Amino acid sequence: MLVMMIVLVGCGSHGATSTADSANGSACVSDFQAALDRACVTVSDCVLVRSTDCCGAVVVGIAAASEPMFASVEATYETCLACGARGCQHADIAEDGGAPGPGETIVATCDNKLCKAITAGTCAPSTSCAGPTCGNSCCSAGERCEAGTCRCGNGSACGTGDTCASGGPMGSDSCGAICCGASGPCPG
Repeated sequence: MLVMMIVLVGCGSHGATSTADSANGSACVSDFQAALDRACVTVSDCVLVRSTDCCGAVVVGIAAASEPMFASVEATYETCLACGARGCQHADIAEDGGAPGPGETIVATCDNKLCKAITAGTCAPSTSCAGPTCGNSCCSAGERCEAGTCRCGNGSACGTGDTCASGGPMGSDSCGAICCGASGPCPG
C-alpha cells in the first residue's frame, strides 16, 4: 500500500499525477504485490530485495525461496510503471515507509506469516550494553531498539534469564528472533 502511495504521490510529473497515471500506477502496484511470495514462519524465511518507485529504492521483504524469481517480477513492475525521467530522488526506504535514521537499518521481519521490510535499530552491542542502547536503557544481546523499545524479533523484549537468539546462524545485524533460556531451550 505504501509503495503505491509513493508511486502515486511522489513520482508524478512535477509532483502531481494525472488520472491515467494514477490508474496505471495502482494497477502496476497491485500486480507487483500479487506476484510477490511473502510466506514465512520465522524471520529466517525472509530476505530483503530492492524495488523502485520511480524516485529511488524501496526495500521489500519476500520469501527467501522466491528470491531467484524476483528479478523477473521487478522487471515487469518497472516496465509497467514506465518511470522515465521524473526528476525526483529519495534515499532507500523500507516498504513500511521508514527511512533509516542514525543507528537504524532496514531489516526483514515475519509478521502474521508474511515477510516485510521495516526500519529498525540494529542489534549490535553498544560500548556499554550487551545489545544496543535504547533511549536511556540497554537492550539484551540479540534484541533491537525500535522506537525507544527493546524487542526480540516481532515480540517484546525477553524476560529475565532469557536471551534473544536466532533460529539459525546470527545475521550480520546481530538480531535474534526467539526468547529462550529460562523460558525454554534455545535453538541449537
